[in-house]
Amino acid sequence: MPKPEIVEPAPHSKSRKHQRTRVGIMLETQLLWHHQILRGIAHYMLTNVGWVPYITSAGDINSKLNDLSKLKLDGIIADNALDRSHASWRKFITTLKRLGVPVVLTLQEPQNSGFCEVVPDDLAVGGLVAQHLQQQGFRNYGYYGGDLVYARVRKQGFVEKLAAWGLECSVYMVKDIPWGNLHVEWEKTALAKWLQSLRHPAAIMACSDLWARHIVYACARVGLRIPEDIALVGVDNDLALCEMITPALTSVPLDPRRIGLVAATLLDQAIRGKAPPRQLVPVPPLALTARHSSDVLVVDDPDIAQAARFIRENAAAPITVEDVLTMIHISRRKLELGFQRNFKRTPKEEIWRAHVERAKTLLEQTHLKMPSIASQSGLSDAHRLSVVFRRATGHTPSAWRARFRRS
Repeated sequence: MPKPEIVEPAPHSKSRKHQRTRVGIMLETQLLWHHQILRGIAHYMLTNVGWVPYITSAGDINSKLNDLSKLKLDGIIADNALDRSHASWRKFITTLKRLGVPVVLTLQEPQNSGFCEVVPDDLAVGGLVAQHLQQQGFRNYGYYGGDLVYARVRKQGFVEKLAAWGLECSVYMVKDIPWGNLHVEWEKTALAKWLQSLRHPAAIMACSDLWARHIVYACARVGLRIPEDIALVGVDNDLALCEMITPALTSVPLDPRRIGLVAATLLDQAIRGKAPPRQLVPVPPLALTARHSSDVLVVDDPDIAQAARFIRENAAAPITVEDVLTMIHISRRKLELGFQRNFKRTPKEEIWRAHVERAKTLLEQTHLKMPSIASQSGLSDAHRLSVVFRRATGHTPSAWRARFRRS
């Protein structure tokens, strides 16, 4: 199945005098995920002052069908997150159809509802984790998660990205875990045996931060070290979990705020007569947040390891391949072959990558202007920063900063 196109929010329209658009927003406000989606919808409404929101729990939709009909809604944004049983979900969808207005669903995983569904781009999530771990030089990989829709898609993105580089991945998917006893027996037996069977050092993607906990507990029980033996990356960037786990967990933050913004954009278009696509609309994740659980460089050749370390430690300086050769005292051919073998890129490409990673950190954590960010990222000027950064990320530096702060 072809990958759906990413729908970008359209420029905000001018406010419409004397025209009020009644929008039903059926989300669970007590859920952090939905709270962030609401922030995205609110952002859209800042320049669409004609919207009048009616916020209610999705679980109330069936009992309040008559009241909702009386409101004469122009459109609805919804998700029945608290009860995904088959019967409840089908009833929910049937009721939405009975209201007879445009509907956009904001979901954490596809549901094949027949409505437009705005969801996280889980293929991109898996690919982002693969790219991060491959940059650390790993050759042995594993994927761990539950037999869930989002977990299967993240696995696909992870495995396919690795396969494109000629790298294999051991996959461990489970259906049932004994949740009631803190997984003690599970971690001591099946999961621990799988971890021990991998060639070490190995890099593992867990389908979420919650599932990454299992890896941490199992490693502790059988004496495997994180990140020295097992490097680990999760998904969701749940700060309470990521910073409580020892060592702190590297994770990919999703972008529910942007999901809300895209959903509002599509619904407004539908209300104006342009029907939203009856397909999945994927929203890319935010930039991976690297922490200690994956902070290790895996290179067999000490000269290549030293060269890679030199590049990363001097990302703020305008270094060249010649500078690396002068410092390490090896031939250019050995350097080129070593980087291709370990990192699947040239030394020059690794230098550019280090500059971009440095620029990302400054964009996200400082208020420096672009010329200062360029000079502190080893680049000549703001124009060069823009060219290199956009080539590497698909975003301008300003857009990257704005997106990070919006999250």
